[in-house]
Amino acid sequence: MRRQTLAAAAVVALLSASQARAGDDTRAFHVLAYEIELRPDFGAKTVSGVERIRFVSLADGLSMVSFSANSLAVTASSRDAILPNETVDGRRLIHLGKPLRKGGEETLTLSFKGPAPKGLVFGDDTVYANYFTCDAVICDEDRPGDKAPVDMRVIVPTGMEVVAPGRLLGRERHHETVTWRWHEPRPTSPHLIGFAAGRFARTALPGRNPGLVVLAGARAEQAAAMFADTRRTLEFFEEKSGVRYDAAAYTQVLVVGDEAQEAARHSIIGAEEIGAVPKDPTEDWVIAHELSHQWWGNSLTCADWSELWLNEGFAVFMTAAWKEHRWGRAAYDHEIELANKRWAKAKEKGFDVPLSWKGKYPSLGLKRAMAYGKSVVFLDKLRTDFGDKVFWRAIKSYTRAHKNSVVTAIDLQKAFEAATNRNLSALFAEWVFGGEKQEN
Repeated sequence: MRRQTLAAAAVVALLSASQARAGDDTRAFHVLAYEIELRPDFGAKTVSGVERIRFVSLADGLSMVSFSANSLAVTASSRDAILPNETVDGRRLIHLGKPLRKGGEETLTLSFKGPAPKGLVFGDDTVYANYFTCDAVICDEDRPGDKAPVDMRVIVPTGMEVVAPGRLLGRERHHETVTWRWHEPRPTSPHLIGFAAGRFARTALPGRNPGLVVLAGARAEQAAAMFADTRRTLEFFEEKSGVRYDAAAYTQVLVVGDEAQEAARHSIIGAEEIGAVPKDPTEDWVIAHELSHQWWGNSLTCADWSELWLNEGFAVFMTAAWKEHRWGRAAYDHEIELANKRWAKAKEKGFDVPLSWKGKYPSLGLKRAMAYGKSVVFLDKLRTDFGDKVFWRAIKSYTRAHKNSVVTAIDLQKAFEAATNRNLSALFAEWVFGGEKQEN
């Protein structure tokens, strides 16, 4: 409990420092907890629900809060009073009943209903949330560092399976429906509040953790062949991170298409991305990439999207490291080469910026070239320059120190400076900060 309290205080301090002037910033608050009840409608392809968001103000005079806009019809209330809400410039604004002082807490109750075309993917008898979870619930996908525990209840027709953030607390059976209750105590980034439901078949995977399962839209033998290395991959990341996976289960949801999305304690994986594995086990990148996010991205989360590379660059690099461990050095070198080519294509277009650049990217492709390409080359450089022993000591120190927290590139720099006993300001300025002086 004390560790969670200190972590929450650290997040509040970090978020407070990043906010604009007190009283006029609708994002000057930190979410303390989400309670979400969802009911997907498989016929209408819509969702309805009730959500409670408990938050603390980070500024004096906070009179309005904002979240990502979506197409849901929303009724907001607090202390039994209806609160006006509106959508302006891509943000959902909720006017509070009275201004909050800094440190003051409030709870919003939000009833909603409607389509979520970006956030939910419906099949005939399946549904899952992709990256745009804030299209299907009320949250803020623009603030990955605003993490909070999640309680979720998902109501589905009898006979369906559900996976949602955290641990399954139980199921409440009604006449024609079942309510699945899930709890994720870890502070969770909004884009990870996903779920999946449908008439799936559960396939248990072998290993020390009997809760390690795949929720698959395929025959059991197919699923077992596709995901056979999951346990071994998980144990590899535990060893490299120095942090044990601390949940009873990690669920991989196999769906139609090319989906590859991490979520809290589970991943959504498209059959197109993993279908080649039974014939060629070396094509296992999606298993490793999404699983690695349970450490780098989910547990350690970038404070804001200008440092997306701390999530995605690590996932790509750790996938390469896994491939080296499982398939040999040539497999690692191939992954680093692919990252270098991705970065090179951006440079050929005349675009190259520091990894933690806060400017506006001309396209998503160019942003991904930095976050998924250049960052991987940088991590490989750190490994090459300092050697495996020092490199992995720094990675373990960084991962352990910031477990279930929010990170910036400064945290990574400090971990490598401690491991090497060197001042690395010039190196990080060259690759990460662009020569700007950083607080260290």
